Amino acid sequence: MHNAKKWAAAAALLAILCLGGCQGASVSTSQSMTFQVGTGDKIKVTLDTSAGDSLAQEEGSFSVKNGDSLVFQGVFQTPDQYAAQEAAIRGTEGVEIVTDGETMLSYYYEAGAAGPETGYLFMVDGSDTGVYMASLMDREAADDAFGRMTFEKE
Repeated sequence: MHNAKKWAAAAALLAILCLGGCQGASVSTSQSMTFQVGTGDKIKVTLDTSAGDSLAQEEGSFSVKNGDSLVFQGVFQTPDQYAAQEAAIRGTEGVEIVTDGETMLSYYYEAGAAGPETGYLFMVDGSDTGVYMASLMDREAADDAFGRMTFEKE
């Protein structure tokens, strides 16, 4: 009987330790796609899918969805297309430039044709490929989703 009490106490202690140790654990999932783009580069896009988002390819573009909701639509660009897109963004009255770096431009446009728009224009490191992404979600949600994405040249 004494051994049974020891085993029960040991089992209870083990269960408490397991439960306590598992509380802080989180599971992270991701999805990746590699695109052969018009510049000749191979670009790998990785999305942290822990929030329920998914990555899809659609006729030369890509999208991020959460269930049936479109989070982002994006396209790959040549350097000339990138320069034209940047000029169009900068030349549109009412566009608020949020980030203005050497290889990254983000903006918010309240009067977008389909509603308020958050956009990101950047060059993939070490490549000749630009990426233009736009979202009709609110700025915070768009920034959060964008922060869960990585782009790299393979």
